Amino acid sequence: MYGSDSIKNRRLLSLDLLRALAILMVLGRHHFVHASLYQIGWAGVDLFFVLSGFLVSGLLFSDYKKYDKVRIGRFLVRRALKIYPLFYLFIFLTALLYQLGLYEVNNFYTRLIAECLFVQNYFGGLWNHTWSLAVEEHFYLLLSFVLYFPYLWLRRRYFPFLALSIIFLSITIRLCYAPDAPYTHGLRILPTHLRLDSFFIGALVAYYYYFEAKKMIIFVKRYYFIFVCISLLTFAFLLRYPISSPVIYGVGLSLVALGFAALLLVCLIGNKILIHWSKKLKIHHLIKSLALLGRYSYAIYLVHLPIEWFFFSLQTGRLAFIIYVVTSVLLGSLLSYALEQPILAWRNRYFK
Repeated sequence: MYGSDSIKNRRLLSLDLLRALAILMVLGRHHFVHASLYQIGWAGVDLFFVLSGFLVSGLLFSDYKKYDKVRIGRFLVRRALKIYPLFYLFIFLTALLYQLGLYEVNNFYTRLIAECLFVQNYFGGLWNHTWSLAVEEHFYLLLSFVLYFPYLWLRRRYFPFLALSIIFLSITIRLCYAPDAPYTHGLRILPTHLRLDSFFIGALVAYYYYFEAKKMIIFVKRYYFIFVCISLLTFAFLLRYPISSPVIYGVGLSLVALGFAALLLVCLIGNKILIHWSKKLKIHHLIKSLALLGRYSYAIYLVHLPIEWFFFSLQTGRLAFIIYVVTSVLLGSLLSYALEQPILAWRNRYFK
């Protein structure tokens, strides 16, 4: 489709940079250093959601194009080998810290069960950031269920309609759900049924990327400047409205996801431009180094909050923030290199 530049053949530098942006936003949200970064930082998770919707559904779409079917079992095994090893190690170490008296949390065993079953976004988890992994897991299962039925694939043109239906259903539920209740994360942000729109917006981009590539490329190139403007306006929107605003937890979450989808399209089409200019400006090695944050973003995401919790929660200022970021990146990268990457290499060898 895109020759050697296709995400089916190798990682796109621009997408790893998007992951890096997402993880840096999350880090800025969980340790205050600047009001603007704190204000927009929560949306780093939403950027991850859009990217996951695009990349994960893209795996199934690619499978369908190659084999004329979707291999759900293979897909779920590959997802499990990506998510579970690091996650359950993280939960085991958390339980160990609890037993040693180094970490305290109410209703520990109830929360532990919720974490292990990936329902912590409904029942509370051991940490405040693992809820997003539960939402991702639920998306994997729902996507597998949706794409399992041959009828839908005999008429795959119905997938956009199905995705749009889920998107509008999420928006409708958010608008109607406890309108007079005060804002809490648990009520407005964490439940899966309120967040599926971000994933399916990403999945829609993947659908057209795999099945209508020529039309999509022509369209995005023709209106590239508009897509860039939409991407920038998304961050202006985030600076204008806090996460607790009814504007955000009403239709705003979907608007943010659409803005990130525009940013995703900018990066997909602009990947070669990025590589060209980074080499011409002699910053290609710097760009590749930043992209490594995206490659190791899952492990960094898991470890960053415990690092902030144990070592930097009482520290303020830029130096503390820099040390917190560097420590999170180094520990996450080490964990990914030692455990995640070998497991993924084994997975890619035996579950192609």
